[in-house]
Amino acid sequence: MAKTFLQGSKGEISPKSDELTILPLSNIVWPMDYTVRAVSQLSDHLRSLRKARGLTQAELGRLLGVKQSRVADIERDPSVVSVDQLHTLLAALGIQLVLHDTGSAWSKPAAAKPPNKGSW
Repeated sequence: MAKTFLQGSKGEISPKSDELTILPLSNIVWPMDYTVRAVSQLSDHLRSLRKARGLTQAELGRLLGVKQSRVADIERDPSVVSVDQLHTLLAALGIQLVLHDTGSAWSKPAAAKPPNKGSW
């Protein structure tokens, strides 16, 4: 005997009758990994992730406690935020920052003169 599962307004799924109902795939958020090799790629990913969550820049701004224009600035140039701010933004989008060791060859760089105090 087949059961029907209905998706409620809060995303819960519950049995309903003796028929089978298939929910559209568009209702499912599929987890993905996004490789970012350059800051410029992060811009497109942030914008796409926000839109995939159905959020406007203003709505994301309200979640973060910033103005819409600040979200636009961050999407245009993610280098304008600190790592802590980026982490907060990603968390608001339900994204986790993961560092992945590629296992590629690495060699210790030659000793360099220490930088001036206060600079990299």
